[in-house]
Amino acid sequence: MFHSLLFPRVRNNTQNNAHADIYDGGNHYLLQVDAVGFSKEDIELSATTNSLKIEASTEKELPQGYTPLYNSHKKEQRIHRNFRFRDSIDTDGVEAHITHGLLNIKIPKRSARKIDIQVH
Repeated sequence: MFHSLLFPRVRNNTQNNAHADIYDGGNHYLLQVDAVGFSKEDIELSATTNSLKIEASTEKELPQGYTPLYNSHKKEQRIHRNFRFRDSIDTDGVEAHITHGLLNIKIPKRSARKIDIQVH
């Protein structure tokens, strides 16, 4: 089969560096990740006290009656990203939604807790 610079072989379909923007909103972070072609069922989020992991996987089907022109047609599309934060985050308060291929994740910062001093 003919392969050249115009028709390269693509072996790695993982988008390890899916485009992401992160913003500091004072008491929370806003993380926006390009997730075009993924549904909410395809995406898995997990969080620890100072990190967030995004894993997503979906399979694409060829349009019926068509064949790809070159061998780099992606049958599976994946995202794997890890984000570490300077501040501790509130893992129970993380909210996420996807709109028009943009995954928006609101990540609250964990605030300092006031500790009462007891007298015995």
